Amino acid sequence: MRHVLLLFSLLVSYSSYANTVYDVYESKFSEKETGVYDDEQWVFFVIKQECLTQKKYAGTQESKEAEKTFYKQLVNEIAKRNVSFSNDISGISEPLRTDVKNVISANYNVAANIPHQLVFDRNSKLSPCTQEYVVTVKADLFKNNGIKIPNDEVENIVIKLLVNALSAGDYSTLSIYLHNLDLSKLAAIYEVLVLEDVLAINLRTADRNQVCTQAYCRLANKPFSKFDINHVVSTSLLNQGFVKFENKNPSNKLAEHLYEKASVNFNHGKNPEEIINDLTLAVNLDPNNSKYWKMLANIYRALGKNKEAYAATVQYVLQNPNDAETWVYFYLAEKKIHSESSEDLNYWLNLLKNHVQFSSWAKKQIGN
Repeated sequence: MRHVLLLFSLLVSYSSYANTVYDVYESKFSEKETGVYDDEQWVFFVIKQECLTQKKYAGTQESKEAEKTFYKQLVNEIAKRNVSFSNDISGISEPLRTDVKNVISANYNVAANIPHQLVFDRNSKLSPCTQEYVVTVKADLFKNNGIKIPNDEVENIVIKLLVNALSAGDYSTLSIYLHNLDLSKLAAIYEVLVLEDVLAINLRTADRNQVCTQAYCRLANKPFSKFDINHVVSTSLLNQGFVKFENKNPSNKLAEHLYEKASVNFNHGKNPEEIINDLTLAVNLDPNNSKYWKMLANIYRALGKNKEAYAATVQYVLQNPNDAETWVYFYLAEKKIHSESSEDLNYWLNLLKNHVQFSSWAKKQIGN
């Protein structure tokens, strides 16, 4: 019964529309020549196509020619009336909204996105060898900013803009875009990357050190453990991971040895405390190696140490900012600390996975 009522309502709606348009056309424009005519609610495209060959009645050939004429009229009117896509893009703030519209306007055909209704395709009552072809467009669409961009197109362009900024290492633009999507925590990571200030550690007397003026430019008073020799982990925790380190005198070989040792334990699922100790020392010796922070985040997450996992994950993204898969790790840490905002990130990650190469593990973490 519900389907019958729905079908009936659609038929009534269409009938009402057709009858109204029909009445307007018959009373105002039926005797007009080929042209474009305005009414309060509609713009009428009228084509009176005469027979192309010697015959009694116009038919399919004339109808096809009339259709071509209509699309030419449509393109001309779009230019004349400055018809364009709407600024009404929900869920996205400026300047990303404008950038999306600019991409759409430059790459998509406005004419193809204007809904139009064929009203008549018939022999003229006055001249049987004339095909009367009439199309209407709603007047409120046929104006500047009148065409609403389909949501799937908006999302597709947003992802492309994010990927372009990520690939180019344009962290300033990327952070702005992420803010425009209400992904403020992820945006904050890229804001840190834009800053020139770094927190220098392991300084020697002869080392030159630039003045660091950011809020994170102060080491924590106490180390996280005895392996936190340069207070890297404790300082990272103090700032929830939002800090840029530079070890003026790194010990890369020793750090790599500690990482390999931790990897063996991690892969065998044993000695978690020893893993943490080795990785803590490793990030103190070489804080700019992303894989050390990645494993440290993983072990903390496995142990349910959410604050520690969050700080380590932020550092992982900071040290490997061009890899979109780091965002999946950030999502896992984020949902333990800020569950509501993580839902938005999950939504965009599920769109992003169709444009960048995610591992099967990463796809599984974000679901869908």
